[in-house]
Amino acid sequence: MSSLPSPAFPSLEGKSVKDLKSVFFSGIGGHGMSVLARLLNAEGIKVSGSDIAETEITKELKDAKIPVYPQDGSHMDGSAVLVWSSAIKEGNPDLVSAKKSGMTLAHRSDILDLLMREKEGIAVSGTHGKTTTSSLISSILLVVGRDPSWALGSSFRTKEGNEEAWRKGEGAVFVAEADESDSSLLKYRPKISVITNSDGDHFDHFGTIENYRKDFLSFIKHSEKCVMCMDDEGNRKLFGMLCEAEKGKILGYGVKEFKDLELEGFREEKYAMLNNIRFFPASSPVSSSFSLSLAGKKTEVELRIPGLHNCLNASAAILACTQVGVDFGSAAHASSLFLGCSRRFELLGCENGIRLFTDYGHHPTELKALLSSLKSSYPSSRIGALFQPFDYSRVQDFAKGYAQSLCAADKVVVLPIYGARQDPANFPGVTANRMKEAAEALGEGEKFEMAESLEDGAKRLASWSHKGDVLVTIGAGSVVKTNTLILKLLKEKL
Repeated sequence: MSSLPSPAFPSLEGKSVKDLKSVFFSGIGGHGMSVLARLLNAEGIKVSGSDIAETEITKELKDAKIPVYPQDGSHMDGSAVLVWSSAIKEGNPDLVSAKKSGMTLAHRSDILDLLMREKEGIAVSGTHGKTTTSSLISSILLVVGRDPSWALGSSFRTKEGNEEAWRKGEGAVFVAEADESDSSLLKYRPKISVITNSDGDHFDHFGTIENYRKDFLSFIKHSEKCVMCMDDEGNRKLFGMLCEAEKGKILGYGVKEFKDLELEGFREEKYAMLNNIRFFPASSPVSSSFSLSLAGKKTEVELRIPGLHNCLNASAAILACTQVGVDFGSAAHASSLFLGCSRRFELLGCENGIRLFTDYGHHPTELKALLSSLKSSYPSSRIGALFQPFDYSRVQDFAKGYAQSLCAADKVVVLPIYGARQDPANFPGVTANRMKEAAEALGEGEKFEMAESLEDGAKRLASWSHKGDVLVTIGAGSVVKTNTLILKLLKEKL
């Protein structure tokens, strides 16, 4: 039994950001932790932290005058609060020292909660689409002059250039990507919540899909309004579990006809319908377009990012922005200036006529959407994928789903499992080869190759490709390290 407080426990209840005084982040080099450290630093809070290795992120923090130390528990003098994430385990030297000295232990979500509560919070959650949707909301608010603050899962691109994953604005709205993986979702009290979908993940924590969805019910209860995709079966089940008062909070969107939803207590004037959806090649100035109708109002939406899933993400973003006072048409127009997130359908380069993309996807549904977008954008090209599965529990739960999604590619090279948070000894017999076995059962086994290392995987994918092909590296782990090598190998091809 862990002596750490649950991520859902509000360790800083009744506090404000200014009450924090001095904060130490254990594992400050993690993306989410560094974003929060930068935001607190911008608020004038004394911030420092530790990590096990020097990375680009820790170098950037030091450049911002935020001290970063070895993770050995010996550099926290004077700090009142130790911030930890779910990646930090019992026995961590910083935790041991913090407990001995009587420091307050706060989960990273406690810091995000404080930042959101001091503004009009828009919190985006769901199994997929959180980063793109929260980034779209942030981009729209920035374009229409609302000067928002945000804490996101990635940087994003606009016509004006790259926007970092964090921002301290002077406006009233704070946009947050709300991770649902560890039940920290339960402590948030946003003005507007967004649930993109709820088809299930993180079963190592939740055990069942029912437990997974219970957290979303609380998320809705704690929000003033909730924007939900009603095309998603999981979201429709969530809606059916709400009491009448909570059903009144819901603003829905989707491509389904309202009459086909058959949801008792859901009113048609609160359902935004996507119509006339069109897709264009990714090289086109516009990658997709559609019209969005709500309660007698209609607006045209043009996106520079491809795929039906992104049309839905944009609809969620537009609707969320209208709930904090942005004009419907203005929000739609502003969405057209968004050029995508880092590591989400991101084009890295083209060598010898071969394009290389990268994507963060690590769930079967995400892989299906990614490959569908690639095929619709480049219909005459062969698609080659280098996939690194993330965590043993996901391979245990989703091997068949991964195989089904990846079969849309013409070649799939599978890397060993990236077990960042899990001990393989707890998952005997669970290897990446399960995906090839599942593909063989589907009659698609010849498409799959198993790689022994990052370098081996990069070489296999590059050697398979020829002019006109589209390649993509996929995963939430270290697969990004292959991108430079693949581009080098493609450049050297005869």
